[in-house]
Amino acid sequence: MRIYILLLGLPAHAEPALEKRLADGLPIVRVVPVAGASAPAVWIDQLIDAPMPKITALISACDRYVGLMPRVYKSLLRKAGAPNHVCELFIDMPFPFSDVRSLITFQGSVSATRVELRYEQTEGDYNYHRGRWLLRPRGNKTWVHYELHFDLAKPLPTWLVTSSTKTSLKKTLAAIAARVAVR
Repeated sequence: MRIYILLLGLPAHAEPALEKRLADGLPIVRVVPVAGASAPAVWIDQLIDAPMPKITALISACDRYVGLMPRVYKSLLRKAGAPNHVCELFIDMPFPFSDVRSLITFQGSVSATRVELRYEQTEGDYNYHRGRWLLRPRGNKTWVHYELHFDLAKPLPTWLVTSSTKTSLKKTLAAIAARVAVR
Protein backbone atom coordinates (compact mmCIF):
# COMPACT_ATOMS: atom_id res chain seq x y z
CA MET A 1 0.00 0.00 0.00
CA ARG A 2 1.39 3.40 -0.97
CA ILE A 3 0.85 6.54 1.03
CA TYR A 4 0.19 9.50 -1.24
CA ILE A 5 1.00 13.12 -0.69
CA LEU A 6 -2.36 14.61 -1.56
CA LEU A 7 -0.96 18.02 -2.39
CA LEU A 8 1.47 16.80 -5.01
CA GLY A 9 -0.09 13.58 -6.18
CA LEU A 10 3.18 11.63 -6.01
CA PRO A 11 3.88 8.79 -3.60
CA ALA A 12 5.38 9.93 -0.29
CA HIS A 13 8.28 7.56 -0.98
CA ALA A 14 8.38 7.81 -4.74
CA GLU A 15 9.97 5.03 -6.66
CA PRO A 16 13.67 5.67 -7.33
CA ALA A 17 12.96 6.11 -11.06
CA LEU A 18 10.46 8.91 -10.32
CA GLU A 19 12.80 10.58 -7.84
CA LYS A 20 15.60 10.40 -10.43
CA ARG A 21 13.36 11.96 -13.11
CA LEU A 22 12.52 14.80 -10.70
CA ALA A 23 16.15 15.25 -9.66
CA ASP A 24 17.16 15.39 -13.33
CA GLY A 25 14.53 18.06 -13.99
CA LEU A 26 12.46 15.75 -16.19
CA PRO A 27 8.67 15.99 -16.21
CA ILE A 28 6.42 13.31 -14.76
CA VAL A 29 3.06 13.30 -16.55
CA ARG A 30 -0.01 11.38 -15.44
CA VAL A 31 -3.51 10.98 -16.82
CA VAL A 32 -6.00 10.92 -13.96
CA PRO A 33 -9.62 9.79 -14.42
CA VAL A 34 -12.20 12.18 -12.97
CA ALA A 35 -15.42 10.70 -11.63
CA GLY A 36 -18.45 11.88 -13.59
CA ALA A 37 -16.40 13.52 -16.36
CA SER A 38 -15.90 12.28 -19.89
CA ALA A 39 -12.37 13.69 -20.08
CA PRO A 40 -9.52 12.81 -17.71
CA ALA A 41 -7.35 15.38 -15.97
CA VAL A 42 -3.68 15.58 -16.89
CA TRP A 43 -1.12 16.24 -14.15
CA ILE A 44 2.52 17.15 -14.51
CA ASP A 45 5.28 17.43 -11.92
CA GLN A 46 8.74 18.81 -12.49
CA LEU A 47 11.57 20.16 -10.39
CA ILE A 48 12.63 23.52 -11.82
CA ASP A 49 15.96 25.14 -11.03
CA ALA A 50 14.62 28.44 -9.74
CA PRO A 51 13.33 29.81 -6.44
CA MET A 52 9.60 29.58 -5.77
CA PRO A 53 8.97 33.38 -5.81
CA LYS A 54 10.24 33.64 -9.41
CA ILE A 55 7.94 30.88 -10.61
CA THR A 56 5.03 32.27 -8.59
CA ALA A 57 5.43 35.67 -10.26
CA LEU A 58 5.43 34.02 -13.67
CA ILE A 59 2.41 31.73 -13.30
CA SER A 60 0.31 34.37 -11.52
CA ALA A 61 0.80 36.86 -14.37
CA CYS A 62 -1.90 35.34 -16.57
CA ASP A 63 -1.87 38.41 -18.82
CA ARG A 64 1.62 37.28 -19.94
CA TYR A 65 0.71 33.71 -20.91
CA VAL A 66 1.40 34.27 -24.61
CA GLY A 67 4.56 32.31 -25.36
CA LEU A 68 4.33 30.52 -22.01
CA MET A 69 1.22 28.44 -22.65
CA PRO A 70 1.08 26.69 -26.02
CA ARG A 71 -1.72 27.87 -28.29
CA VAL A 72 -2.54 30.93 -26.13
CA TYR A 73 -2.32 33.77 -28.65
CA LYS A 74 -3.88 36.50 -26.52
CA SER A 75 -4.31 36.94 -22.77
CA LEU A 76 -5.90 39.87 -20.98
CA LEU A 77 -6.07 40.72 -17.29
CA ARG A 78 -9.74 41.61 -16.66
CA LYS A 79 -9.58 42.08 -12.89
CA ALA A 80 -6.41 42.51 -10.84
CA GLY A 81 -5.94 41.21 -7.34
CA ALA A 82 -3.27 38.50 -7.38
CA PRO A 83 -3.56 35.79 -6.45
CA ASN A 84 -7.31 36.39 -6.86
CA HIS A 85 -7.76 37.76 -10.35
CA VAL A 86 -9.62 37.22 -13.62
CA CYS A 87 -8.03 36.67 -17.03
CA GLU A 88 -9.40 36.15 -20.49
CA LEU A 89 -7.50 33.66 -22.63
CA PHE A 90 -7.77 33.13 -26.37
CA ILE A 91 -6.58 29.75 -27.60
CA ASP A 92 -5.64 28.91 -31.19
CA MET A 93 -7.26 25.67 -32.31
CA PRO A 94 -6.12 23.59 -35.28
CA PHE A 95 -8.10 23.62 -38.51
CA PRO A 96 -11.04 23.00 -38.95
CA PHE A 97 -12.00 24.07 -35.42
CA SER A 98 -12.66 27.65 -34.39
CA ASP A 99 -10.51 29.28 -31.73
CA VAL A 100 -11.54 29.08 -28.08
CA ARG A 101 -12.09 31.81 -25.49
CA SER A 102 -12.03 31.22 -21.74
CA LEU A 103 -12.60 33.74 -18.95
CA ILE A 104 -10.92 32.20 -15.92
CA THR A 105 -11.03 33.24 -12.28
CA PHE A 106 -8.01 32.55 -10.09
CA GLN A 107 -7.99 32.02 -6.35
CA GLY A 108 -5.02 31.08 -4.29
CA SER A 109 -2.78 31.28 -1.32
CA VAL A 110 0.89 32.14 -1.02
CA SER A 111 3.25 31.39 1.86
CA ALA A 112 6.98 30.85 2.23
CA THR A 113 6.54 27.07 1.98
CA ARG A 114 3.66 26.65 -0.44
CA VAL A 115 1.88 28.39 -3.29
CA GLU A 116 -1.46 27.20 -4.58
CA LEU A 117 -3.33 28.84 -7.44
CA ARG A 118 -6.61 27.38 -8.65
CA TYR A 119 -8.58 28.60 -11.60
CA GLU A 120 -11.89 27.83 -13.22
CA GLN A 121 -13.67 29.07 -16.30
CA THR A 122 -16.56 31.36 -15.40
CA GLU A 123 -17.48 32.10 -19.01
CA GLY A 124 -16.29 30.81 -22.34
CA ASP A 125 -16.28 28.16 -25.02
CA TYR A 126 -15.24 25.10 -23.02
CA ASN A 127 -17.83 22.90 -21.32
CA TYR A 128 -15.46 23.29 -18.37
CA HIS A 129 -11.86 24.45 -17.94
CA ARG A 130 -10.11 24.32 -14.59
CA GLY A 131 -6.67 23.80 -13.21
CA ARG A 132 -4.38 24.05 -10.24
CA TRP A 133 -0.78 25.09 -9.71
CA LEU A 134 0.99 23.90 -6.59
CA LEU A 135 4.55 25.00 -5.84
CA ARG A 136 6.82 23.86 -3.03
CA PRO A 137 10.45 24.74 -2.41
CA ARG A 138 12.90 21.88 -2.60
CA GLY A 139 16.28 23.27 -1.67
CA ASN A 140 17.08 26.12 -4.07
CA LYS A 141 14.70 24.62 -6.66
CA THR A 142 10.92 24.47 -6.89
CA TRP A 143 8.71 21.44 -7.25
CA VAL A 144 5.99 22.45 -9.70
CA HIS A 145 2.76 20.48 -9.85
CA TYR A 146 0.14 21.47 -12.42
CA GLU A 147 -3.27 19.90 -12.98
CA LEU A 148 -5.41 20.63 -16.03
CA HIS A 149 -8.95 19.39 -16.59
CA PHE A 150 -11.12 20.59 -19.44
CA ASP A 151 -13.72 19.58 -21.97
CA LEU A 152 -13.38 21.40 -25.28
CA ALA A 153 -16.97 20.78 -26.37
CA LYS A 154 -15.56 19.72 -29.75
CA PRO A 155 -15.88 16.35 -31.48
CA LEU A 156 -12.32 15.17 -30.85
CA PRO A 157 -11.29 11.74 -29.63
CA THR A 158 -10.27 11.68 -25.96
CA TRP A 159 -6.94 9.99 -26.76
CA LEU A 160 -6.02 12.84 -29.14
CA VAL A 161 -6.92 15.56 -26.64
CA THR A 162 -5.04 13.75 -23.86
CA SER A 163 -1.96 13.26 -26.02
CA SER A 164 -1.83 16.90 -27.12
CA THR A 165 -2.47 18.05 -23.53
CA LYS A 166 0.51 16.04 -22.27
CA THR A 167 2.71 17.64 -24.93
CA SER A 168 1.38 21.12 -24.13
CA LEU A 169 2.03 20.72 -20.41
CA LYS A 170 5.61 19.61 -21.05
CA LYS A 171 6.11 22.65 -23.29
CA THR A 172 4.59 24.92 -20.63
CA LEU A 173 6.98 23.74 -17.92
CA ALA A 174 9.93 23.95 -20.33
CA ALA A 175 8.92 27.55 -21.12
CA ILE A 176 8.66 28.35 -17.42
CA ALA A 177 12.13 26.89 -16.80
CA ALA A 178 13.54 28.91 -19.71
CA ARG A 179 11.94 32.19 -18.57
CA VAL A 180 13.06 31.93 -14.97
CA ALA A 181 16.58 31.01 -16.07
CA VAL A 182 16.83 34.20 -18.14
CA ARG A 183 15.57 36.59 -15.47
